[in-house]
Amino acid sequence: MKNKLKALPATIRQKKRYLALKTESEKELNCADLSKLLWQEMILLTGHFGTAESGFWIIETFGSKNTSFAIIACEVQKYEKVRAALTLITYLGNSRVRPKVLGVSGTLKKLRTKYLKNTVHY
Repeated sequence: MKNKLKALPATIRQKKRYLALKTESEKELNCADLSKLLWQEMILLTGHFGTAESGFWIIETFGSKNTSFAIIACEVQKYEKVRAALTLITYLGNSRVRPKVLGVSGTLKKLRTKYLKNTVHY
C-alpha cells in the first residue's frame, strides 16, 4: 500500500490572490499563449527566482476571438509583481495585445461575481 502525502494545514499554506484579466488582441489568445507571455515578462521583471516565488498559474481562459478573459492565481505577497508583468505585455508575435486587470480578490467566488458577471461565460 502506498503512503500518500498529507496536505498542508491551512495555517501553513501560502495565501492566494486571484486576478480577473481582460485581454484584447488582433488574434485569438489561448491559455498557452498567455502563459508563455506572462512567464517571459515575469522573468524579465523579477528573474527566475522571483517568478518561481510568485507561484502564479492560469486557472482558466474564455472569451471570443478578439476579447478574452482569464483568471490568474498567485501568492498574496507577489500579486503586485504579477500585475506589473501583465502591463508589460504588448505583442504576441506580430499582433498587438492589450491586457487589463479588472480586479483582484481573495476568493474565486467573489472574483467571478464582482468582476466577471457580465461576461458571456458567467
